[in-house]
Amino acid sequence: MIRSFLIALTLCVATVSQAQAQNLWWWQQKIDWSFSVDQLDSRTMSNWIQTQGDDLVLFDVREADEHKVSHLPNAIQVSPNMTADEFKRRFGGLLQNRKAIFYCSIGWRSSDFADRMAPVLAELGVESSHNLRGGIFRWHNEQRQLTDSQGATDWVHPFDQDWGGLVNRQQMTSYVER
Repeated sequence: MIRSFLIALTLCVATVSQAQAQNLWWWQQKIDWSFSVDQLDSRTMSNWIQTQGDDLVLFDVREADEHKVSHLPNAIQVSPNMTADEFKRRFGGLLQNRKAIFYCSIGWRSSDFADRMAPVLAELGVESSHNLRGGIFRWHNEQRQLTDSQGATDWVHPFDQDWGGLVNRQQMTSYVER
């Protein structure tokens, strides 16, 4: 009887874990608990882009192939593995008195990156730094504007099959640029 109970419990935990992996909200909570960077909701971000565009610097903290499929307008692609010294050298002159906003697929890589860059951002005189809550997947799920090298697009890179499950419009995912 105890063995049957343990098997049933294991199956329930596995099912809950799979459901959580497909739940963007759950991942956002985990990101909130794991990183110190301010999490910016998409509505505020959209408003800032419209009203403060020149005062923002957007960083897409995904790999180049992900960025090529789509990105937020005017976002600069940076490798999630970029060092603080390289970031400072490449973007130091661009950031003073501006807001730095980071995003990736769901917010994990970009929150980690923003936390690692926090001392550099402070040294460079960044007004504030933020991570886009829910990343490009939430942005895409809310049907907000994305671009690629050809202009506006509805496509988004799913990262992989499992993470891509967090994208609502599965038919609009692609691993290659159009």
